Amino acid sequence: MVYLKVILKFSKSFLIIFIITFLFTLLTDFFFGKLILKKLDPYLSKTDFYGRLVRIDHKFYHHTLKKNVKYDKAPSFGNYHTLCTDNHGFKFKCGVKRDKKFEIAFMGDSFVEGVALNYENTFVGIFENQKNISVANFGVTSYAPNIYLSKVKYLLDKIISLNI
Repeated sequence: MVYLKVILKFSKSFLIIFIITFLFTLLTDFFFGKLILKKLDPYLSKTDFYGRLVRIDHKFYHHTLKKNVKYDKAPSFGNYHTLCTDNHGFKFKCGVKRDKKFEIAFMGDSFVEGVALNYENTFVGIFENQKNISVANFGVTSYAPNIYLSKVKYLLDKIISLNI
């Protein structure tokens, strides 16, 4: 019986300490989280964790890359790389004028986009240089089959309506 009272008293004290600690953590995060994050990692504080400088929501196919971006400080494997997109929001070689027509397009997720790599070092960029043809890189990280279908349908409808 004595043990039960001790255990209940300890459990009650532990629960009170846990709740106070949890509430203190939430309040600290709410009021000072952005400030702390800015000091610890300026890149993440600007992007709100989702790369909003270059990755945006899309009405028809969930998400895409922002149009006409040149982002020199994109995080890479231990360093930075430059990410450029064309007027369609497709990852593209920086400093080159994009033609309106493409001979071939690649669709995929992070592997096709070439996350954390300059365009020239992605397999799409290497293919374009080797074959010397105009290539569109439709790849964006975190794509799934239903997004591929939505994006292809959207782009085909857009191309047909523009008579390109």
